[in-house]
Amino acid sequence: MQEQTRIQRNTGINTERAWVGLDVPITLDRIETQSTSVAIKGHYSIKNFGHGPAFKVMQSGNFIQQTNLEMEKREADFYCDSSVKFATGTVPVGGEMKQPPPFGYTLFPSQGKDYPIEYQGGTDTLRFLQFVGCVAYTDQFKTVHWTRFCMERRPGDTSKVPKLDFCALYNDTDEPKD
Repeated sequence: MQEQTRIQRNTGINTERAWVGLDVPITLDRIETQSTSVAIKGHYSIKNFGHGPAFKVMQSGNFIQQTNLEMEKREADFYCDSSVKFATGTVPVGGEMKQPPPFGYTLFPSQGKDYPIEYQGGTDTLRFLQFVGCVAYTDQFKTVHWTRFCMERRPGDTSKVPKLDFCALYNDTDEPKD
């Protein structure tokens, strides 16, 4: 009986909580190359698809360099780890610095927010054009959640400003409780 009550409670929470994720796919607007550097401009949107408000919403992300799968995973994990730390006020500090409070804004149900992309780096980025981002937030039940997203150039796409598709990796979220 207690197990059934626990399952029903958790189901109710997962139904009513905030669910924040990528709304408008990552779109590249312009790519400018010079001899050894590249400047990329683009945009994307996140949205609260859930029924409750999302508090302390923080996102981070960028283009990643493909060196090997282990390094790529570390970079992808870094975006979620840093977003969670800012949203929860657990950013590492040292010396005389005080721990900052949680950062972030509130997204109500069906509300979204746009983000610009302004990247400058080496032309190596264009060989393996992959953007990984993560959004972290706290729901109305005071539970921290995160959603990670990844989009990359289609295989064989050689256009100057390619259309991005979802990656096979790094499109995931924290696990809801039973």
